[in-house]
Amino acid sequence: MTDSCRLALRGLVAWYERVCVDERFIGDPPEDGMDALSQLGQSHVRPPSDPFVTAQSAILVAAELVDYRKLLGEYRRLAATGQVSDHELEEQAGKQLEAATRSVREFLGMQ
Repeated sequence: MTDSCRLALRGLVAWYERVCVDERFIGDPPEDGMDALSQLGQSHVRPPSDPFVTAQSAILVAAELVDYRKLLGEYRRLAATGQVSDHELEEQAGKQLEAATRSVREFLGMQ
């Protein structure tokens, strides 16, 4: 693994930690870190029980969580201005969460 790959992965880990501790954080994952993670994932065929697969899944879940937070924030803003109802807000948030769960399950081959 190259130094640039290690540095990119460290940035990705720092992003992940921030997502986990700051429930309002909505920053996108660093592209170079996601690229490095993808390249490492393609270098070997790994069973679902491999710690790398678990880590990769955790990063994907965190990215989906950030997308969910962004959507929820937008719908809250719209609900505050009366452009959507609380019911619509709840419904859209539920759909986003279901989509995130489905994408992670598909990634893990757990359909």
